[in-house]
Amino acid sequence: MLSDSTNRWPSSHVHARTLHGNGPVDGARLAKLLPETIAAFHLDLSGLTVLTEAASGAYVVTPIIAALAGARRVIAVTGESPYASTDEVIAQTREVASLFGVFSAVEIHTKRSTDLFAEADIITNLGFLRPIDAEAVEAMKPMAVVPLMCEAWEFRPGDLDMTACRSPLRTHRCGPFHFKGTRDVCN
Repeated sequence: MLSDSTNRWPSSHVHARTLHGNGPVDGARLAKLLPETIAAFHLDLSGLTVLTEAASGAYVVTPIIAALAGARRVIAVTGESPYASTDEVIAQTREVASLFGVFSAVEIHTKRSTDLFAEADIITNLGFLRPIDAEAVEAMKPMAVVPLMCEAWEFRPGDLDMTACRSPLRTHRCGPFHFKGTRDVCN
């Protein structure tokens, strides 16, 4: 688990910054919330490779949290959306990563490929990675996990091929993290 003494938390200059993309993102608020969130969930991704998305606005934090939680490698996929251009998302993600001192830990890719799925231990079920279809599942490491990143009632079958995840030939795990109030949609 990271602590303030690891120098991975932002310095005081973050407090004066407001980032823009899909609406303003308050740097001071992020400087407070990200370490608190990582601590509250005891998130330790040490040694793991995380495949996630790079997105705009509040969603810029997904790869940053993975890097701050100690992921060995963070692979973030982005693309064009109605909310921001690819270039805007890349710029915002790099700016926030720099503010938190994790710039070199976050790789940004503009194309989703099964090669990226094959490298990851954790694959988030988020927009630019969807659909996580049979081809993507087949490419995954045998013990890769797919947290749904949503409430169980929000699950959409087209986002994640549960049949492929449940294959007796695979040992993948999928579903929400089992926090109070969640249910497993895989079984």
